[in-house]
This record gives sequence, structure tokens and C-alpha cells, in this order.
Amino acid sequence: MFRTLLLALMITATTAHADNWPNWRGPSNDGHAAQGNPPITWSETENIKWKTPIPGEGNSTAIVWGDKVFVTTAIMQGEPPAPPEEEEGDGRRRRGGGGGGTMTTGTPSNSYNFDIIALDANSGSVLWQTTAATAKPHEGHHPSTTFSPQSALTDGAHVWVSFGSFGVHCYTVDGDHVWSRETEQLKMSNAFGEGASAALAGDNLIVVFDHEGDSKIVAYNKLTGETTWEKARDEQTTWATPLVIDIDGTTQIITPGNSTNRAYNAA
Repeated sequence: MFRTLLLALMITATTAHADNWPNWRGPSNDGHAAQGNPPITWSETENIKWKTPIPGEGNSTAIVWGDKVFVTTAIMQGEPPAPPEEEEGDGRRRRGGGGGGTMTTGTPSNSYNFDIIALDANSGSVLWQTTAATAKPHEGHHPSTTFSPQSALTDGAHVWVSFGSFGVHCYTVDGDHVWSRETEQLKMSNAFGEGASAALAGDNLIVVFDHEGDSKIVAYNKLTGETTWEKARDEQTTWATPLVIDIDGTTQIITPGNSTNRAYNAA
């Protein structure tokens, strides 16, 4: 299965260099493109600069730095399973795997490659593609998402991505592997799937692991992957990406929770 990455004529080449989009929700973490000038209409052909097919499935933010665009995707391995049968008179496919009548895709029978892809921002050509992890997911996900919803992030020299249960990974912007850390399997509420992206706080990569098990927040050294600090969290499943902000000279990590919103001193 392929999805297509479309770049509308929303920014000029000059703006792309001056105003990078390094992480989920952009440089100001609020979805605001300060120099954006998007068209008000587009289609499959109108106001489209280029199209590039992306293997697998993912719905993460495409991040941009200079002339490079980075996306994540989960690529099913082997032949896809047969679709579930429709129940007579229902007209809808029933999906298993969720509790309490919730809608999930069910636990897959295939393994997936969890890939990072770098593209040329001017042409859409693939500069490099690498598999950070290969694994068979232990849970399904909500039909509206995928196994690769987490956005990568970059500082122009390195690219990081947390694939949740499938590890935290670091590469150079040229695709050289720097480090990877294995993570535990997360048990998400209603098997709805994972979603929290990582965030940068100075020299540390911040990842929140909130699930139906032992939740925690971890700070990894961004260049070595070593654990700088780790704190247990009295939380159930959340899908929120942490927000890193400076308050009166102190860098704080703001983490929305299922029961409590918390701020951590980044140090």
C-alpha cells in the first residue's frame, strides 16, 4: 500500500530555508507558520509542486529542514490478510481487538518495518530511506490512525523519532544511524494505538510513555541515547506530545495527563 505526499505551493524556496518546520506543530509548537502563504484552493493538479508515493501507512507530520523533508511510515511485510467478512444486513465491516465494543483494527498477523524517509523538498525525490525497527505489533489501533503516527524531529544535524513500543532512534540528516534504544510494549487504552511524539529539551530527547502499565517520562541524551533521567508517572493512557517552554529562565516540560497536568524541570 502506498500513500502520496503532496507539497502544495504554500511556501517559496526562500521561506523554506528561513522558516524550518522541525517537529510536530512546528517551530513555535502551535501549528503556526509565521511566513506561510498557502493557496486557498488546491486539487490533485492545482497548486501542487510535486507528488511522491510513500510505501506503507503513516499519518505523522512531515518535518522540514532546509532542502530536506522527513516522514515516518509503517510498511506491512508479506501478503496482507484477507479482509473481514461483512455481516449480512450490517453493511459495515466489524473489527476485532477492542474492548467494550470499541472500534480497532485488531492485532495484526504481519510484521511491519518502521521506516524514516528523507525527501528533497524541491523535487520530492527520495534521498534516503532506512528501517529503524521491524516488529509484529502486539495490539491494533483505531481505524482513523496507523502504526506510525509519531512525528520525527530534527535540529538540522540529527533526526530523532520515537516509535513508542518499537524503540527510540537517532540518525544524522544524511541517514547514518547514531543510536537506538529498545522500549517496552505499551498497552494502550481500548487498543486504540500509540501517538505521542518526542520533544527536544536542550541536550535531551524527551519521551512520555503513558499507558495501562507502568507509565513514565524519560530524558535521553540526544547524541548518545543514554538515559539522563527517568520519572514514574501515575497516569493511564495518553497520546499527548510534551511541550518544552522556558519560564523565567527555567526550561520546563509540560505534560498533559489523563488525571493531572504536570511540569518537569528539564534538568
